[in-house]
Amino acid sequence: MVDKFSDDVTDWSGQEHYKNFLWQNQLHLFEVLFYDIEYGIVQLRAVAVWKRYQENPTQGLRDYLDALRFGYTHSVPQVYQKAGIAFELSRAYQGPHTVFENSYWGAWLIACVKGGSALHSITKKLLTNLCVLSAQHAGRVCL
Repeated sequence: MVDKFSDDVTDWSGQEHYKNFLWQNQLHLFEVLFYDIEYGIVQLRAVAVWKRYQENPTQGLRDYLDALRFGYTHSVPQVYQKAGIAFELSRAYQGPHTVFENSYWGAWLIACVKGGSALHSITKKLLTNLCVLSAQHAGRVCL
């Protein structure tokens, strides 16, 4: 795996066996044992919230803000329920969210490769959506 994801400049001659121990550089594996698991769960749920917003911006934003207001006053499943998403990691539940995320980022990558007006168009759309969201949250009008 080191060969696949690291640079091709480092000369490992005579030291190849040390590659097997490089995973130990990830201190959070020792200090915060469940960090990667928590991060993965949160990322999957963030995609679900985002998908919900794309399907119904007004309700999606309202539910998201309501969930944020719950904060540390309710259990995690209750906060997710308030956001309109499930606290579930099954393949059946997650599958549609993964397809949604992949299609969205696929369009973004294609626009980046094409550059020019395609990239300008999708970037403008993203920034406009962000502006509208921020303005709605603050009770202002987006210019």
